[in-house]
Amino acid sequence: LGENFEAALAQYGYANEEDFKETMKLGMLQEKAAMKSIKVTDKEVKEYYDNYKPDIKARHILVADEKTALEVKQKLDAGEKFEDVSNTYSTDEAAKQAGGDLGWFGPEAQMDPDFLKAAFALKVNEISAPVKSSFGYHIIEVTEAKEKKSFEDMKDQMEKELKSSKLTNEKINEIMQKEIKDAKVKISDKDLKDALEPAPAAQ
Repeated sequence: LGENFEAALAQYGYANEEDFKETMKLGMLQEKAAMKSIKVTDKEVKEYYDNYKPDIKARHILVADEKTALEVKQKLDAGEKFEDVSNTYSTDEAAKQAGGDLGWFGPEAQMDPDFLKAAFALKVNEISAPVKSSFGYHIIEVTEAKEKKSFEDMKDQMEKELKSSKLTNEKINEIMQKEIKDAKVKISDKDLKDALEPAPAAQ
């Protein structure tokens, strides 16, 4: 966030950086406590690994119709520079400034699902056929891809990610109530007697 850090803290209701850190610490402690109760099998972890796709770096040229997209593809196949073709044809002004480069992203990125599916099906340096999305037609090239390590090397990470994906606010609240009960917390101040009670469910 750079220079915008202090303003962002204030916008989200934090008094200062220490307040933000304390909130993050509490959230991480709650997550760790809740994670202990989440069980996953070796089969689930292996399936999660098999479906896991490492981040890729890609660039694209976005145009309005398929005819133009085919023209773009033809020029790239003929050896014209991606940056030059992007500068001439692309309607994505933000990406165009970087020669069409979109940077690194993963399969869960907040992007059009048809675009993501096509991008992750490409090999490095492969240029796609026209891909239709809600924005128009894309010609995509994957320029780099992170290595997918062996299952043994990634097993712990995969298990953690899989458990994290199963965490819900309800589960965290349930675990917090159990932790408080097990700790036998007693509140003497009658004005605060309900302070640790779970918040009522939203209607």
